[in-house]
Amino acid sequence: MDMLQSIQPLLDWISAHPQWAGLVIFLVSASESLVVVGILVPGVVLMTGVGALIGLGTLDFWSCMFWATMGAIAGDGVSYWLGVHFHRQIQSLWPMSRYPELVPKGEAFFKKHGGKSVFFGRFIGPIRAIIPTIAGIMEMPPARFYLVNVLSAILWAPVVLLPGVVLGASLTVASQASTRLVIVLILLAAMVWLLYLFFKGVINRLSAYGRLTRLQITSLLMAAFIVITGVSVFNVYKTLNTAEQLVLSQSTKAGDWWADDWSMLPAYRSGALNYASSPMSIQWAGKLGRIEDLLIRQGWARPEPLTYTSMMLWLTPNTNLQKIPLAPVYHHWHAPALRLIKMTASQDTMFVIQLWPVNVNAAGLEDGLWLGYVSTVSLNTQFNLLFYPRSGPDNNFSSALTSLREMLVQEQNDKQINFRLVKRVPDSEAVEKWSGSWGGDVLLLAEPDLFAR
Repeated sequence: MDMLQSIQPLLDWISAHPQWAGLVIFLVSASESLVVVGILVPGVVLMTGVGALIGLGTLDFWSCMFWATMGAIAGDGVSYWLGVHFHRQIQSLWPMSRYPELVPKGEAFFKKHGGKSVFFGRFIGPIRAIIPTIAGIMEMPPARFYLVNVLSAILWAPVVLLPGVVLGASLTVASQASTRLVIVLILLAAMVWLLYLFFKGVINRLSAYGRLTRLQITSLLMAAFIVITGVSVFNVYKTLNTAEQLVLSQSTKAGDWWADDWSMLPAYRSGALNYASSPMSIQWAGKLGRIEDLLIRQGWARPEPLTYTSMMLWLTPNTNLQKIPLAPVYHHWHAPALRLIKMTASQDTMFVIQLWPVNVNAAGLEDGLWLGYVSTVSLNTQFNLLFYPRSGPDNNFSSALTSLREMLVQEQNDKQINFRLVKRVPDSEAVEKWSGSWGGDVLLLAEPDLFAR
């Protein structure tokens, strides 16, 4: 309790000054891994508190992960350098001289586990702050040390942050989510453990042949993982670059777009791995803020932002659909520029409209051209554990588009907007794919003075 009271002012200060959170997290995680200092600094408790601030929405998870990882790598690196530079003389230096029992304990652990002690030592409180120094004293090769140092830091950061994230998020949701959250975490832990056993079995079986050591096999698996990740990142970059070039090559005039060239734009949303997803049934020419204001006047609203706190509602039954955050949706790996929702008359489904910018060189379309769709979203349940909004082929896109058009009739009569319903060719890939829920209709929307410019 005294420790919690002692760190509370620091957590309050971080909450009030989030712009300094990265530096504080870096220093705390570095101190946690620094020889001897890690014994004195309540790093794990502080990092759990930081995780709680993430769960409450005060701090960003990924930036905190980055700084915690960098601090952990730096702290172990400094401790290793001290061991290499001072060797056994470090035992006589302050503050090591005040803890003479640490070095013998650290040496015994290191001799028993070898290089793996650097990895496992990071997660064991009593020896965490001494093992990197012992590795330096025992002349562990730098390349091997830093490989294990980086890998263990990448794993350590989420291990110390996530409990706090869960704690902070669970403080703001109904108690019904708590049991489901525990079940989900147990299932995830079981999956991680099974993966560990699988790879351990693979490594043991391969090392039994005697040609490669376990460390070499582990290094090869890590290298394969890095290569696969690199290829995936390259493919994402290539997809983004190709999509950008494709759209930039579309040069048209506003009148041509309204008449025929609307069909040049993609018929469907490009999801992960270029998978043809939701049909693109809306095109808007004009300022994004204008269509947003117009729809808000019709009763549309911005959805609940996706945070670690609001995600807990995915574990809470009987929650108002409008209050549950929507899952991320991407087109060519870009999030929508506009996302609005509106409950239907039945109150058990809602409409969702999403728009992405189109980079097109077109006279008269200087205010922007936007591509997207409107869909019907309902609450889906998985194993009575997860409750989340979802749209897909089983939801009627044509019905949602018809409802949107009916909402805009009065706006068109008041000359607040122009719209025109067009249709894609019947043999279109998108029409065939979504034949059960979309007939190929596309609603063209434009500002009333678009063609007078």
